[in-house]
Amino acid sequence: MSRARQLADSADLSFDGSTLVVDEANNRVGIGTSSPSRELDIGGTTSAYMAFSPSSENQFVIGVDGYGFVVYDDTVNAYRLMVSESGDLQFNSGYGSVATAYGCRAWVNFNGTGTVAIRDSGNVSSITDNGTGDYTVNFTTAMPDVNFCAVGSQSDDSTANAGVEVNPATTTTIIVRTKNFSNNTNVDALEVSIAVFR
Repeated sequence: MSRARQLADSADLSFDGSTLVVDEANNRVGIGTSSPSRELDIGGTTSAYMAFSPSSENQFVIGVDGYGFVVYDDTVNAYRLMVSESGDLQFNSGYGSVATAYGCRAWVNFNGTGTVAIRDSGNVSSITDNGTGDYTVNFTTAMPDVNFCAVGSQSDDSTANAGVEVNPATTTTIIVRTKNFSNNTNVDALEVSIAVFR
C-alpha cells in the first residue's frame, strides 16, 4: 500500500532548478522557469508548449513560439491555428494552409420597402431611408479607416435587372442604392443584404 508524501505547508519547492518550481509566498507554479510570474507560468527560451493527446493518433500542442500563440498538430507536423505576433488570427479553413482570417466587420439584412426594417444584423445600429432605393447603413462601431470592402445583394421580383450599388462613405456609414440597371433608376427592394470586410 503506497502513501502520498505530504510536504510542509509553508515551503517553496523546486525540482531540477527550473523544471518545476512552487513559489509558496506568491502562490505560483513554474514549469521551465525558476521565477513564475503567474499562478501557472510555463516558460522557455524561445517557446513554451503544453501537449494534449486525446487519442493514440493525434497529439496537439498549444503554446507560444516564434510565430505567436499556436495550436500545432504533431501527428501531421502542421499548424492548425495561430495568433501571429502582430495579432492576426490565422487558421486553415479550406484555404489549403494556415492563412489570415479576415472577419466580417458589419452585416445587415433589411426590408427596403415602405418603412425600412432591419431583419437581423451585426454591428449595424440603424438604416436611414434617404428616398426610393437609397439607404444609409449606420455602423454601431466605426471601421478603423475607409479602406474597407462593402458588398451587397437584393432580392426583388420587380425587375430582372435589379442590383445593388454600394458606396463606402465614412468610417461610420455606407450608402446603399438598390437599382434597376436597365434604366439606371433607384427602386425599393424587399430584401437587401450588405456585408463589410476589413
